[in-house]
Amino acid sequence: MMNEQQLMAWAAGMLDAGGYLINSVEQGPTRMYRTITLLVVTGDSKGAERLITAAGNGNVSGYSPQHFIWELQGIDAIRGFLEDMWPLLMPTTRSKFNMEIKRYRLYASGKLAS
Repeated sequence: MMNEQQLMAWAAGMLDAGGYLINSVEQGPTRMYRTITLLVVTGDSKGAERLITAAGNGNVSGYSPQHFIWELQGIDAIRGFLEDMWPLLMPTTRSKFNMEIKRYRLYASGKLAS
């Protein structure tokens, strides 16, 4: 059993090793809109469920018996989780996530064409 500090360090390692922030365009009933999703692919459902515990939020889906996806959607949820994780993340991961968050903001504001 991990304590909270160990859980956060483990989650930071998962984000460093295979965390992705994905900007996408979704079609709603009346308009298109931007979304942002933080996701990690894990080798088992327990790892994905542990990420839900660390983030206090998220969804798990399986796309094969050996691969599960944990995802956290929405800029507010992502920023809240990353705020806690930020000191634990590698500089390259922080840079990558910063770039995607800035891109999301530009897309969402309409200042950057797709």
